[in-house]
Amino acid sequence: MNKKKWLLGIWAILIIFMFGAFISGCNSQPAATFGYIETGFGPNEHDMEKYALLFPHHYDSFMKNAEMSDENSKYGGSILDDHLEKYPYMKTLFAGMPFSLEYNEDRGHVYSMIDLVEIKRVTSLPGGKQQMGSCLTCKTVEAFDLQVEMGLDYYSTPLPELLPDVVHGFSCSVCHDPQTMKLSVGQQPFIDAMNRIGTDVTKATQQEMRTYVCAQCHVEYYFNPARQGEVTFPWDKGFDAADMEQYYNEIAGPLYGFNQDWVHPDTGTPLLKAQHPEFEMYQGSIHQINGVSCADCHMPYVKQGNTKISSHWMTSPMKHMEQSCTVCHRQNVDELRDYVYSTQDTVFVNLKKAGSYNEQAINTIAKAIELGATDEALAQARALHRQSQWRWDYVAAENSMGFHNTSKALSTLAESIELAQQATMAAARAGNFHDIPELKPYGDYVYERFEVSGWSKDRARTQAPTSMDWHH
Repeated sequence: MNKKKWLLGIWAILIIFMFGAFISGCNSQPAATFGYIETGFGPNEHDMEKYALLFPHHYDSFMKNAEMSDENSKYGGSILDDHLEKYPYMKTLFAGMPFSLEYNEDRGHVYSMIDLVEIKRVTSLPGGKQQMGSCLTCKTVEAFDLQVEMGLDYYSTPLPELLPDVVHGFSCSVCHDPQTMKLSVGQQPFIDAMNRIGTDVTKATQQEMRTYVCAQCHVEYYFNPARQGEVTFPWDKGFDAADMEQYYNEIAGPLYGFNQDWVHPDTGTPLLKAQHPEFEMYQGSIHQINGVSCADCHMPYVKQGNTKISSHWMTSPMKHMEQSCTVCHRQNVDELRDYVYSTQDTVFVNLKKAGSYNEQAINTIAKAIELGATDEALAQARALHRQSQWRWDYVAAENSMGFHNTSKALSTLAESIELAQQATMAAARAGNFHDIPELKPYGDYVYERFEVSGWSKDRARTQAPTSMDWHH
């Protein structure tokens, strides 16, 4: 009896030990990920080559961001894909503002500066107009220093005056304290916005920081005219499209004089242009509610030789699903990929539909103007157009084709479609006509590129530039 108890005790100890080892193996992270080291760098060190000497695996991983590919990414990728040609209704929706000049799919972070200085939204503004320093804010780590050194003058200084002194684009110090490599946020607009909603980022957990470092830039923003064009995040009312619209109507307009990004030349509507509200779209999603960070999916832990690091190839999880998705999900990769594509397909169909209905609303308001409708008569149609196009753009400008929060994306697009239809009918009433301009279906045009030859393979610029120097 005693021998039996003794054997059972030994087995219990072994089972506990093995279970503990299993749990430890699943959750273990490299010490360098959570520990802090003394780099010997100053607090404003931005030179990537110096970081490469201390963190060669991370550096090699980061340089993969120079690759240009749409592999396993049906609606995105990292190549210069022309949105204006791919989605023709955008030319109508963005008429009269810089996005009508050039609007491409984003490339990797290493191209942040060269893509800024070469895009027509900077080089080809009408009347020789120049963009302001505000545009540098998420393109170079040196914006952190300029904000401190120049104050609000940084934002209002013409971009060409700042460019000659910008040496570094994206760098480790965007997300890390140069002296300890602890995750840190240096983007003052983000810190200010979080403070306004009652969140002290200095008290954030490590897991929260793995999202916050991304949320410094992957957000909606505007240039506050009351503060020399200071970059401002409109989160005071919440993160949804309707919340930010309320902020613009009740705070940005009355208090700061920001009423619109531009007035549409065909309709006279004061419109808002969404930027890239990934952080906002993500709020309330199933992943966000369960504590999944941006880095968990976009920068998963990978093996480099005998070292485990967080990948610094900041790309679609579809390119490394074994490391990102299957860590939590037990389905096989093919099933998971099919699910992602299916949800994105649904969002895409409704995004296209919303774009077409907004184009119809624009054409109907323009027709009413031609027929002599007064501003007073068109006030309702314009108000509805502003609401509908903003909701379409909230989804269109967000870089996941709705996957970051599919239910939010679809409900936002449903609102856009309904509001656009209401704008069309209000404009027809204002102009007293019944023959409404036709709705142009662009679905077949785009689907052909996706399904037959692959748009990027026959249209987009897929070659990396021969030089990364932006001083020209």
